[in-house]
Amino acid sequence: MKTLTLTILPLVLSLGSTPLYAGDTGSHELASSPEVGVRLRREISTHYVLVAETMRTVVDGEESLSQRLFDIDCTQNLTVVDEVLEKEGATPTRFRRDYLKADFEVDSKRSLGGSQSKDRHFQGKGSVQGKGVVFTWLPEEKEFGRYYDKTEGIEEVLPGLTPDLTIGSIVPAGKVEPGATWDLAPHVLLDLFANGGDTDFGLKGQVGHTMLRTMRMGLGLNIEQVFGGKEEGTVKAFLMGTELLDGRELALIQLTFDVKLEHDIPERAQSGMSIQELSTGFLVKSNVVHMELSGSGTLRWDIAGGYLHDTKELRASERVGTTLVQTRQKSDGEEESMIQQLVMVGTMSHSIRCTPVE
Repeated sequence: MKTLTLTILPLVLSLGSTPLYAGDTGSHELASSPEVGVRLRREISTHYVLVAETMRTVVDGEESLSQRLFDIDCTQNLTVVDEVLEKEGATPTRFRRDYLKADFEVDSKRSLGGSQSKDRHFQGKGSVQGKGVVFTWLPEEKEFGRYYDKTEGIEEVLPGLTPDLTIGSIVPAGKVEPGATWDLAPHVLLDLFANGGDTDFGLKGQVGHTMLRTMRMGLGLNIEQVFGGKEEGTVKAFLMGTELLDGRELALIQLTFDVKLEHDIPERAQSGMSIQELSTGFLVKSNVVHMELSGSGTLRWDIAGGYLHDTKELRASERVGTTLVQTRQKSDGEEESMIQQLVMVGTMSHSIRCTPVE
């Protein structure tokens, strides 16, 4: 098995020809505040390179280690256009999102023992691609409602879509000056990395079904699945200064993070079981996904526009895995258990670019 070595280099600013303001000592309001009628196009791409470190199965106390290890090279893309329809104060309460692109592409290699290996390439798209969704704030429920606009789609997908209009959770309230630092909760990484939530990926063709099912647990795809449970660690932001880009003032924020995430998602594993697997009588008792994520990058915030303009060199090392516990009743009434554990290590790089459109 090949060994994956990851080195995260110290952050080096290389943000184009326009220098930081040499005398930038003023305070800046970094609030998330796009105006009604503003349309923002966001292009988001996440690239994962992961190698299976261990694969372990335990059936009623009998343990086995699989020799058929594999690696994954996956790119996940999302392109949307958001239009602010209504606001209350500085907060958008209603906006429309067009999902122009929601797709992924995977290259994987599986070891068959010795020097043999099997390569696979597969791709797919989200069921929301080509759809429009309206997000409306519901004060009584303190969350956004969602419905398809013009063209109907799969209703069950709507609750999993994340209404992160401007990724404003990364900026503090009030004014800040260059040199200021602030701490953030690990949960803000959901807005930054989750590509708008679960866009319901499916395959183009029949190749890769088993691999896709595993990846959609948060292993190289659908990172949003790892959030929502135990979240700990540190996320720190540092305002380095500002720069001008095409007449717009951008705040440069250095972000560093080192977090551990753990989430039990048994329903997702149960719903993904094949007919053949269901016929064995095993039911999912728990499916714990865990992730260690450590990295850094630079975020450029459009001060006047009130949204994240883009990211620079946003990268992380990653250790992610699942522990799946299944049980069934045997003929003698005793309960039989099966535990499957998979751990993968590798890297993640993430890019966002947001621009206003006419």
